[in-house]
Amino acid sequence: MRSRRLLNGPAGAGRRFLTLALLFLVILALLGFMVISPFFLAPLNDQATDWSKLNDIGQHHGAASAVLAAFALTGVALSLILQAREAKANSVRSRLLTDRILIGHHR
Repeated sequence: MRSRRLLNGPAGAGRRFLTLALLFLVILALLGFMVISPFFLAPLNDQATDWSKLNDIGQHHGAASAVLAAFALTGVALSLILQAREAKANSVRSRLLTDRILIGHHR
């Protein structure tokens, strides 16, 4: 039990923060690309528009959207896993506290 506490200590929190920060930056970069990309389409908007190029760009937006949706779904899944662990830990703590009170060893 003590080794598990050490793994979830300050070093684990720093690594978790770094991972979340990196994920946030990747998502922000994807969103930024999706917002800025229409401005890059302006040179293609002439009378001799190559529709296959525009189709490729549209497909690219679809891929970026799918990646963003995958990140969002992963975030929701991780959140549910963390909530389940926390609920289990709270249940164990509550049971132990109840046992201590019933035995009479509470502070």
